[in-house]
Amino acid sequence: MFHVARHPDHRCRLLRRIASLIKTFNSRREIASEIEDIKTSLSNQRALSRSSNARRGLKHQPRLSSLFTEEAELVGIESPGDELISHLVSGVYQRIVIAVVGVGKTTLAKKVHDNHRVKEQYWYHSWITVSQSYDTRELLRNILKRFYEAKNEPFPDRVVTMDEELLIKEIREY
Repeated sequence: MFHVARHPDHRCRLLRRIASLIKTFNSRREIASEIEDIKTSLSNQRALSRSSNARRGLKHQPRLSSLFTEEAELVGIESPGDELISHLVSGVYQRIVIAVVGVGKTTLAKKVHDNHRVKEQYWYHSWITVSQSYDTRELLRNILKRFYEAKNEPFPDRVVTMDEELLIKEIREY
């Protein structure tokens, strides 16, 4: 304070600044209160949506929209798609790694899955969507279910009670 008192210009500026803060204090407080109300409302809506979806067994699956992308809408995945298709139909059975950077991996995989050359190469094929958080047993059951559907065979009731190890064994033997 001593420093401000020695310089009257600084004291006047400081007093004006304090006066301005006091004048705008109520407006700032009201805006902050409204922002907090909006945050609380959004948080409550998210929680309600999650609990409602959980009760109905629904999960948000951001990859779902890529399943309905038309071929004409796809941009920039021709080269990686063609590379994957070539490896799948070449008849050479080896493990390879193809780096796909960024977004669009699900869209690329779906494009390759739906390709007629790939479908001609394999007797059976199926598309299974895996969310970021998934139940392993349910996923394995879903794979088996798709196998049975592909052969038009009835899905055995015993699969429902199998643990993960038995499900994996069943899939390998199918």
